[in-house]
Amino acid sequence: MSSAGRGARALENDGRAGGKAAALGDYRRATDLLQARLLPGARALVASNNRAFEDEYDSARSALSAQLAAAAVLGGLPLAALGVLQWYLARRFHRTLNPGVLAATVCTLLAVVLGGQMLSASAGHLRGARRDAFDSVVALSCARAIAYDANADESRYLLDPKRRDQYARSFLAKSQQLYGLKGATLASYDGELGRSWNAYRADHDDLRFTGEFRRELDNITFTGERAAAEKTVETYAAYQRDDRKIRALVAHGKERAAVAFCISWEPGMSNARRARPADHHQP
Repeated sequence: MSSAGRGARALENDGRAGGKAAALGDYRRATDLLQARLLPGARALVASNNRAFEDEYDSARSALSAQLAAAAVLGGLPLAALGVLQWYLARRFHRTLNPGVLAATVCTLLAVVLGGQMLSASAGHLRGARRDAFDSVVALSCARAIAYDANADESRYLLDPKRRDQYARSFLAKSQQLYGLKGATLASYDGELGRSWNAYRADHDDLRFTGEFRRELDNITFTGERAAAEKTVETYAAYQRDDRKIRALVAHGKERAAVAFCISWEPGMSNARRARPADHHQP
């Protein structure tokens, strides 16, 4: 049965008297199927497409480099020949410049320069499409997918008390994929995130953190891109602080308050704090 089918069965069981245990079992099986098979398969597909794009990029870049070298050689040979001819005519007929040879030389030189500029511009556009644009799209798309799954682990942590340690570890692992901090735990993650982010804002070459956010921040190209990326990281930091509040409420036996804070859209609650149009908490 598919993950969606198991999720539907969990909802069906939860609505029946005495069906909560069966609903939890179906929910666990749906979660395991999603994490063990579906998400790895989706990530493998993204990676495969990215590798295929990289192969096409390398092939096109090599072809342009070969064309540029050929243009230089094919243009240089006629220029050299015309130079020799100009020298011979000057020596033979005692004329400083031959108008016909000079015109041919100028035309050949223009053809070489313009051809080289065209090929160089094509290489620049190709690099812009791959490195400056598509790499950022891949990084942010991966970050969004990981963030949704981490957010789901947060909800699973509340729904399934017996697996809380498992979901907490999974949440931390995905947080590290987004904003990697070596050796950080859930208890130390917020503080280290704040310190590393302040260091980055002071020096963009500071390498204290890794992950998909770092990948995007190291590939800033377009106007306004850095401001948007930095705002995303700061929103992520606020989300992490909210997550710690949820876990603290659970630790103090206030599970209903933790659930309310996690899913509520009221001002000051977790969802409302990071809400954007069309966003919602992913269960």
